[in-house]
Amino acid sequence: MYYSDGYFKENPNDYQDYLSTLATQLADSSTTYKENGSYAKGDINVKNALASLGFSKIYTSDTYTKKPTANSIACAISSKDLVNMKYKYLVDITVRSGEYEAEWISNVTLGKTGEAQGFREAADQVYGKYFNEYLNQKPEIKEALKDGNVAFYINGFSRGAATANLTAKRLIDEYQDEGNQVFAYYIEAPQGGVKEEIKPNRNYDSIHSIINPNDLVCYVAPKEMGFIRYGVDHYIYGEMVGKNNYGIFSNTPSDNIYDVRKYDDIKAKTIAELKKMLNTDNVSNHEPYDVDYKKLDLRNKELKNDNSQKYTFNFINLFFNKLMYKNGKQVIDRNKYAEKIEPAVKNMMTFLINDPNFNSIDGVDNYGQIISIATKAIFKVITDIRVSAPDTTNPFVIAWRVATGSDKLIYSFKFDEAFRKRLAGYVKDIVASQTKLTTLFDN
Repeated sequence: MYYSDGYFKENPNDYQDYLSTLATQLADSSTTYKENGSYAKGDINVKNALASLGFSKIYTSDTYTKKPTANSIACAISSKDLVNMKYKYLVDITVRSGEYEAEWISNVTLGKTGEAQGFREAADQVYGKYFNEYLNQKPEIKEALKDGNVAFYINGFSRGAATANLTAKRLIDEYQDEGNQVFAYYIEAPQGGVKEEIKPNRNYDSIHSIINPNDLVCYVAPKEMGFIRYGVDHYIYGEMVGKNNYGIFSNTPSDNIYDVRKYDDIKAKTIAELKKMLNTDNVSNHEPYDVDYKKLDLRNKELKNDNSQKYTFNFINLFFNKLMYKNGKQVIDRNKYAEKIEPAVKNMMTFLINDPNFNSIDGVDNYGQIISIATKAIFKVITDIRVSAPDTTNPFVIAWRVATGSDKLIYSFKFDEAFRKRLAGYVKDIVASQTKLTTLFDN
């Protein structure tokens, strides 16, 4: 990992590879580690990482050493002096970015209005509570903010990225007028913002989200429910080559189509950097690993490379849209999700966190049996069904094509209300046969 204070001499709106790499390293160091019932190690690791970069008086939230809850978030905040630069101080805000345990539950808590509730409440804690606590410990930073002498570097991964995204937006809203600046870099951020919160007199282009379009996490919460990421998206496959106006991923004006033609060049550059940093020609066992497009193949139960078809990305778009739309009309919106679906999803996540091996369910010894239940339901429906290429709007046809890679079948049923009820009946019967499992779906 390379670091220089000089990174913060650059225009914050310009994407910098090194600040992106730094964000991944800090996210890794910020992960919660549980050892013998103690959560102290994550706090130690993130402090050591920041200290190695020259940050001092490192503050960590009290949640860093406690067992995570459904409503908790943890972060580290620190600062360092900048010499002969536009800004007098650099303030780092690193949001805890791994092994959240019960915090996962808040990821699916969207609420009915405003920013996604789970991420909004987390950002309010980071910005409204922990950052204020830090400023009370560092009055010189509070004074420097009044004079526009502070640069912020904010980073996170996954849930931490979504929280940091909303936190950066709050810092820009509050401190940009005075001349302070935000350099924000996130990896695989879910979508927690809403367009209604964007202020017309603010520039959010210094918020950079690094996105793998094959990662389902980046589609939470969906654009079709009104959610966005603040700032600019950058795809790991290559250069931004134009506006992306299709699918659920067309969430903000800064979204861009990714150019897979640049993938080989980027991969070669990455390998060269690894060889130089690790001082070896053999880097095959080191991440980042190959991120080619993948195609699901149920016949072999594994992921297949398929660079030409972009199966995964297209399937995710189609899958989400088909879930929420019927006959061109949106049938699942944010209100319906919050009222009908969210409680059941939270129940399921709570169960998985507390009992990941399904020990509390009679007759189920491991998660493989749960998967088997779902498989039985699916194959009970599709045993006598054959699918063909012409119907490109039917979600089952799309799923079949993506799963098998085959168009050489014929299609002999309609995905209508009768079929939906039949499928639901099969699932209900199979689930009901597993005592205690039904309690997971009470809502």
